[in-house]
Amino acid sequence: FGHLAAALDVIDGGHVKEVDLFEAEGTPFVQMAGVGFDAQVIEETTTESKRRLGPLAYILSAVKVLGSKPPRMKVHFDEGFAAEGACVLLGNGALYGGQLRLFGKADNADDLLDVLVYKEAGYKAALGSLGTVARGGFEADGKVVEYYQTSGLVVESDREVPVEVDGELWGRSKRVKFKSMSEKLRVLAPEERGKNWWEQVLSNLTPDKS
Repeated sequence: FGHLAAALDVIDGGHVKEVDLFEAEGTPFVQMAGVGFDAQVIEETTTESKRRLGPLAYILSAVKVLGSKPPRMKVHFDEGFAAEGACVLLGNGALYGGQLRLFGKADNADDLLDVLVYKEAGYKAALGSLGTVARGGFEADGKVVEYYQTSGLVVESDREVPVEVDGELWGRSKRVKFKSMSEKLRVLAPEERGKNWWEQVLSNLTPDKS
């Protein structure tokens, strides 16, 4: 009941925090989005496999996707520069999937998206990311990943690729535009909010398995 008690304390405190909202071709999201690899894993993971295998279903799909030929993408940032890669992940907050701290510099009240552009795909890139996640997430360019912060961007691919927003499959496209929304999400949050306050909120919403 630890998470429930903490959540009730936040509600009793009544402190409201405004969180940035972004959209992918008109579809709003609050936490993350992805073009390519992670979206393809979601696409490959069927409801039946999730029912039978649970989280293992995603791992098996990831192994399958890692063995396939990756697309080539070009990312055009609103600030005027561009990057090329095989997969793009976008974060409004630090956490990916509600559990993994991936975007080390993310602040969901700065009107910026944090963007990871994977210059290559495959098992090498995946293993490299696991090491970085274990150390607390990306904060700068790495050997296979480039880190950007932007107000908006367009991702173009050499073929149609899956796109996900907040962990849900959005569809397939060769071109996707991401931009900020004028509206804000108002949430009850801890009054003494540090860099990881949003992680505390997400943690309080996660069932306690102990």
